[in-house]
Amino acid sequence: MEDMCGVVLSLLEIFRLSQKYMLGNFGEANRKLTKTQFFIIMAIWKKKNMSMSQVASAISASKEQTTRAMIPLEEEGYVRRYHDEKNRRIVRVEMTEKGYGVLDRVRNHMISNLGKRLELLTEEEQEWFSDAADRMLELMLKIDGAV
Repeated sequence: MEDMCGVVLSLLEIFRLSQKYMLGNFGEANRKLTKTQFFIIMAIWKKKNMSMSQVASAISASKEQTTRAMIPLEEEGYVRRYHDEKNRRIVRVEMTEKGYGVLDRVRNHMISNLGKRLELLTEEEQEWFSDAADRMLELMLKIDGAV
């Protein structure tokens, strides 16, 4: 159990630093997008279109919180919500061209932020960092049952 405590603390620190390095100065990339809204757009981008319940699950938020965050995204024209053709009770959401544009801008900002940090590492350390990130994601997805 003591080993697990160290793992938990390490993961929390990785989470904190990841947000700091990639989402630091987040407002500079897009003044109208919150971090929650960014995670929503990322989830939709990965799946192309999703039900609102799937979006909530993907970002680990309640349906109510997801709906509140989604309204401004729709008002800004980043996403489009519509009723499922087969089951009108299901609300689906998809990204618009404007949404893809804002996602590209924020992603480029994140890449730039992280790139500046990685410049502090040697080329070998950068490769190790990239490999470690890929491996960690692979293991986390396996734990999550997604692989």
